[in-house]
Amino acid sequence: MVDDNATNLEVMRELLRGAGYPVVTCAGGREALARLRDQPPDLLLLDLMMPEVSGEDVLSAMRRDASLAGIPVILLTARASQEDRLMGLRLGADDYLAKPVDSGELLLRVKNTLARSNLAREKVQRDQNLEAARAVQQALLPAHRNFPGFVLEDYYQAAEQTGGDWFGYAYDEKRSRFYVAIGDVTGHGVPAALVTGAAAGA
Repeated sequence: MVDDNATNLEVMRELLRGAGYPVVTCAGGREALARLRDQPPDLLLLDLMMPEVSGEDVLSAMRRDASLAGIPVILLTARASQEDRLMGLRLGADDYLAKPVDSGELLLRVKNTLARSNLAREKVQRDQNLEAARAVQQALLPAHRNFPGFVLEDYYQAAEQTGGDWFGYAYDEKRSRFYVAIGDVTGHGVPAALVTGAAAGA
């Protein structure tokens, strides 16, 4: 939380801590920018009107920095006109609360903003896991398709983004026999792909 008013910081800190949130405070924009990279928060409550380095300066710097751009920001300020709200949202704020802040509304907005942020982070993680599983799954498909006496054509596309299906070829030169192995693990996604990888390796 960033505010140049010590009383505001104390009141908000006690309110948020009472609701179970760990709180780190900064007494101005300059201090906030110095600490954000070392101690990135899950959510930033940011006062707009501060001397030297304003809340606008902090928010603009955060949105230009890839390591800070994803941190959700709720602006807290006495500047509550429609124009001020739009300006804050254009700068990249996730929400806007006018002072004096109602404690119940603040806690609800903090809860909702954190929930949205967590959902977005989980989706990114899920997509990354699916992409990794998809790469493993594709690597398991046969690369060698030239066998004497056989002409091979195949087509594979998972019904879901990543699944538990697999196939492979084997050729026994001594007996001149050609084998096709097909596997189907129940389920989809990363767990099914991991089981498939273990089965294909075996």
